[in-house]
Amino acid sequence: MKVGLKPSIRVEDLGAEVVVLDAERSVMHRLPEGRSAEIVRLLSCSTAKIVTVESDVQAISELIDLGILVEPEGWSRRRVLLAGGAAWTAATVSSFVLADPVAASTMCGSGVSPTTRPATYTTVGNSGMFTTGPAGVGMTTFSLTVHAWGGGGGGAGGSIDSTGGGGGGGEYRGGSVSVNECTTYTVTVGSGGGGGGGTAGDGGDSSFGSLLIAKGGIGGTEPGSGMGVGGAGGMGGSGGTVNNDGGSGGAGSENGMWYSGTGGGGGGSGGAGGAGVNGGNGSTGNNEGAGGTAGAGSPGGAAGASGGDDGSPSGGTPGVPGGGGGGAEQAFFGATGGTGARGEVRIP
Repeated sequence: MKVGLKPSIRVEDLGAEVVVLDAERSVMHRLPEGRSAEIVRLLSCSTAKIVTVESDVQAISELIDLGILVEPEGWSRRRVLLAGGAAWTAATVSSFVLADPVAASTMCGSGVSPTTRPATYTTVGNSGMFTTGPAGVGMTTFSLTVHAWGGGGGGAGGSIDSTGGGGGGGEYRGGSVSVNECTTYTVTVGSGGGGGGGTAGDGGDSSFGSLLIAKGGIGGTEPGSGMGVGGAGGMGGSGGTVNNDGGSGGAGSENGMWYSGTGGGGGGSGGAGGAGVNGGNGSTGNNEGAGGTAGAGSPGGAAGASGGDDGSPSGGTPGVPGGGGGGAEQAFFGATGGTGARGEVRIP
């Protein structure tokens, strides 16, 4: 007589016991070490069915009653009652009805703990790990939604002879990526590009493993004489099903009388529903460039910072995640550009 596991059954071997998850009935059973656990363990490790022996029929009968095994043709209850061997009863099994029906197919193997969702990563660098849960009965991969923004580029500084350009906003990348079940992925959050005097730094890339990469914005430049040049918005990343570029930073104005040249605004970061808006250009007469607005959508991006002027010579502070820093105004003693905003990774 051959028996086999039901298709809806998932088995997790924990050593001292075997946990059986029934996705169809939303029930979990805990089998202590013994012949019943050995039978289930053997069936879960092989596509072949096993042939029963007389000493196993009591255990197999109880496993059939619990809905773990498929009842084979010709199975005899009288045969069970007449069988020899040690008795095995359902009293040794702990069974639980699961509050969440999906939970019957959402357990990883021993030592693997899926990351609690939603998860948001904001610490710059290789900021954390994300461990996926199981894919479900009969599957090993599934689609996971990820949202990521690259860091914003920094705003350039200003000098006696030039203004600073604004930094570009970070790219948005998101949507579905295909992941392996019960697998850990490295999450990286891109830094904002440094501001300060002279040409600014670029924003860093944010990523989910190698499956999704959102590019950082480019830092603005301070040419040493004349108008600062805005940095390009982040673009050209990879992965996901939606991508929207960051806005470019605005240019600084021409030098003005009495050091009235102003800095360019930072670009806004992209969002799920649209690209970030370019930062405004500075103009003489103390009219700094406005920061570019955030890319639309849910989730959306963040605004870039405004450029520097007489009232606030340094570039402004951008929104998070991924806004570009503002460029600095023309200044006799020099002025610093604003730092770009860090990126971010979210897994809802």
